[in-house]
Amino acid sequence: MYKVGDKVRIRKDLIVGNLYHDEEIVVDAMLDYRGITTTIKDVAGEDLYFLSCDHGCWYWPGKTLIPIGYINFDKIKEMSMEELAKFLCEKFSHGIGEDLILKWLRQKAE
Repeated sequence: MYKVGDKVRIRKDLIVGNLYHDEEIVVDAMLDYRGITTTIKDVAGEDLYFLSCDHGCWYWPGKTLIPIGYINFDKIKEMSMEELAKFLCEKFSHGIGEDLILKWLRQKAE
């Protein structure tokens, strides 16, 4: 969940018609904003946001956004594989799934 003022990047891989939230889909006009770094202007609902880049024109589901900001690498180093998989899933997976990320991490560790 984001809050007003958070910096985010709009995902480059958005697909018109995809359902990224319960009822919110991406439309053609939203594709112009792919890859843009912007700011959360307002919270529109549960995991729905208005962005500065489009002057609050569209509802942007959280799954269409990538967080921009500081990551505490010392904290990450101390995480178990399971904790790291959950963290990566919440922050960056865009629906890939925690189990798949954990499997990938375990393969990398071997």
